[in-house]
Amino acid sequence: MAWLYLFIAAVFESAWTFSLKFMRFSDIKTLRFTNFYKAAEGLPILVPFLGYILFGIANIYFFSMAIKQVPTATAYAVWTAVTLVLIKLAEVLIFKQKISFPEILLNQDRLTDTSPTHNIKARPTTTKDSRKN
Repeated sequence: MAWLYLFIAAVFESAWTFSLKFMRFSDIKTLRFTNFYKAAEGLPILVPFLGYILFGIANIYFFSMAIKQVPTATAYAVWTAVTLVLIKLAEVLIFKQKISFPEILLNQDRLTDTSPTHNIKARPTTTKDSRKN
């Protein structure tokens, strides 16, 4: 059940990301009691803010349920990877954006943790006393 919670949290995180993308803080000043519910005036401004709040709360809830049963580092890694995949799928399938080759390489690097700094090994430190022997 924890893995299902983690997947649901990733879906809400992806939706939260897109609601953040469509929010326009400057337009919030134009909302009034007389126009916030109208489809042409207030709803295009209000819906991303409501999505931001609702998707954020749902994401936190399901992620917190998942980390009670899965180690936190594992849950966070899986949640991040699934969120990245879902965001890219939405961009390609819904928003008709193209995939670039460098973007595939960069996202694969994030998903598989093969970054150049991942393989750096620490050198043993030497002191003056250990060099004399």
